[in-house]
Amino acid sequence: MSGISAGIVPASLVFLPVAAMDEADRLARGWRIPFWLSLVVLIVAYLVRRSLDAGFTPLPGTALVGADKTNWGPAAWIVAGSSIVAVAGALWARETFRTPIHDLDNRIHGSK
Repeated sequence: MSGISAGIVPASLVFLPVAAMDEADRLARGWRIPFWLSLVVLIVAYLVRRSLDAGFTPLPGTALVGADKTNWGPAAWIVAGSSIVAVAGALWARETFRTPIHDLDNRIHGSK
């Protein structure tokens, strides 16, 4: 088991006791259990990070060494794509949440 599978299995196992609680207990305190158990993940991540060699040297010509002044194409696509997604999300949220609920039903199902 590696990668994402190693995270999905423990996350599912942690949620089982929370899902077994009745709704009142889950809403009162059950939702906090995964957050408290994330402290274990934090400690493991700290221990792993502490044991890593900090002397990593990137290869010449990679983005970690410095910006390549002649090849801005990939970075420009990333910035443009991220901007388009952000603007589209903002416009969607603006249109969705400024519309009154009764008018939203009319927009979906047509005027009655």
